[in-house]
Amino acid sequence: MRYTMYYEENDTIDDEKYDLLKQRLLLEQPKKKFESYTIKKQRFVGGEEGAPDYFLCIKNDDDSQIYMEKKYKQNGIFYKKCEKMTREECEKLLKGDIEWMKNHKKLLFADFYLQSTLNYLSPGPMTIYEREMMKCKREGYVTFCKRIVRAAGSSTDIFTEDYIPISCLPEEKVRVTYKKEITLPNMVLAMLQMGDEPADEFAFAF
Repeated sequence: MRYTMYYEENDTIDDEKYDLLKQRLLLEQPKKKFESYTIKKQRFVGGEEGAPDYFLCIKNDDDSQIYMEKKYKQNGIFYKKCEKMTREECEKLLKGDIEWMKNHKKLLFADFYLQSTLNYLSPGPMTIYEREMMKCKREGYVTFCKRIVRAAGSSTDIFTEDYIPISCLPEEKVRVTYKKEITLPNMVLAMLQMGDEPADEFAFAF
């Protein structure tokens, strides 16, 4: 399975520094714009400590932008794989129906089926992020997160609208993330048996 690989740096800044940094980025790249969006992410729990994380994600509450995400970190490098899902597929998964994922042509789904069977993964907490993202020079991405909320309630998932919000970011603070993609030569990809797989077009969608 072919992963997108990247370095990631995070920091928390105040509103004033956020305004200055955003203005500077826009001045440096006047043809670029920030994309504003909301992403809901639900993490699966039950795996061993240090094991890859799996998430269900929905962007802007849009049923056409539902994703499964697998992510892990190794030797300072992040590895990420995303695949689109339909709402029907997602709801099946949330209800515990995963048989349809067995031997799926989308390798991420088949991988999740295997890991869920071995480690008894189940839907865990949902977190909501309000973000602004812009692609920068040299395969880099800058993301500002102005609001991070953990959804509390007896039963919450990425389709839940009624939940108790618990703020995870201090007032007047902004979370800034910089990601820089690592690109490998085709020869190396072939040696890793990933040369025939298409690149992950959704890795930086959110």
